[in-house]
Amino acid sequence: MAAILSLYWTYLEHLRAKAATAKNNVLTTADTYERYEHHMTDAFNYSQGHAGVFTMAVLDIDHFTRINANYGHMGGNSILLALTQLLEDTLHPYGDAAEILRTGGQEFMIVVKDVTADDAMPIIVACWEAVRTHPFQYKDDQIAITVSVGVTTMQPSDESVEDTYQRATINLQESKRSGRDVITVDGQVYGQHHRAHHAELAYFGQGIYDVTGGDPQIVHNELLLRQYDANHDRWVLPESFDIGVGTQIDLLRRFLRYATCKSVTLNLTADEFSDATVATALTLFHQRSEGPHELIVEIMDAPSLNFVREISSIYHAGGVKIYIDDVGSDNSFELVHKLFPYVDGVKFAMQNLRKTATFDQMAERIKFWTGIAQQNHLEFILEGVETQYEMAFDHSHFGVQLEQGY
Repeated sequence: MAAILSLYWTYLEHLRAKAATAKNNVLTTADTYERYEHHMTDAFNYSQGHAGVFTMAVLDIDHFTRINANYGHMGGNSILLALTQLLEDTLHPYGDAAEILRTGGQEFMIVVKDVTADDAMPIIVACWEAVRTHPFQYKDDQIAITVSVGVTTMQPSDESVEDTYQRATINLQESKRSGRDVITVDGQVYGQHHRAHHAELAYFGQGIYDVTGGDPQIVHNELLLRQYDANHDRWVLPESFDIGVGTQIDLLRRFLRYATCKSVTLNLTADEFSDATVATALTLFHQRSEGPHELIVEIMDAPSLNFVREISSIYHAGGVKIYIDDVGSDNSFELVHKLFPYVDGVKFAMQNLRKTATFDQMAERIKFWTGIAQQNHLEFILEGVETQYEMAFDHSHFGVQLEQGY
């Protein structure tokens, strides 16, 4: 009887252990790749037969074994569930155009239908950025997570969906080799932070002031990118301003931790402004609790009307304002007047004209551009104000409300 009772207790313990293991290994709410294998094959065959395409992105959580080691399988599963919910919430606005599958372990797949990788990138970047900026929580600990992503578009040479999946996986492996937390699209790495270079960069804020009251009040910070020169112990203009949106957001996040005024303006080149992935990443960060109270992107070089019309809809949907920088100097009226319906403001830079124009000539141009702004219901910032006299003169003569130094 003792032996039988011992065996029975052992059997009960085995059942409890098996139940606990099953609970620890429970799948997330995302559908598994195995469950959707036939569905994916049908979608592949349909796209192939109708000369269509679809884009596949494979996401893998970086250093997930550390999470399991530090928090156990229960903690790991908690993170998987939270990540799945975050990805589903991020994809929800896109409706049936995109779906998420769990391929097993810490790997997920996002399938975007009827588009190439270029057109799918805003959706994929939205998921990547949502993960890397989300404060995941397990018990009393906050856990930062990033994902590496491999992306590819179905090719005519693909004989089955497995060919597409294997190519996406190869791109995922390239993202891992490139330092993780990046997206690789058929060999091209997006989001590379250049971490050694990154550590030497910082944003400094130059105040934009409301001068309508007796005491000017700071209302925005224009973000100025600088690089640390260790040889001379000073901050200087960087060797390159092409740092990628991932680095921009990391530096912006660092700046906001210390800034008392958390409304900012960010300069973008024409190429950066015309990139939908940049627009998506910046608007998503703006909408997060850690993001800026107000975000303005400044166009330094006027892009084409078609690009402004398309990209402005992304920024405005996310509550981000758009300004044209350096009007009246680098950007003439003839270059930018067609863009006015799609932007929120203009900035006139006095410092660009100080060596070539008299005070009266600058005043005439300021008068012209404040009038243009008023006629087109645009906000106006006067940059390059250097003296108390200039500040008072510009406000009293032209009604300038927002002024910035140089």
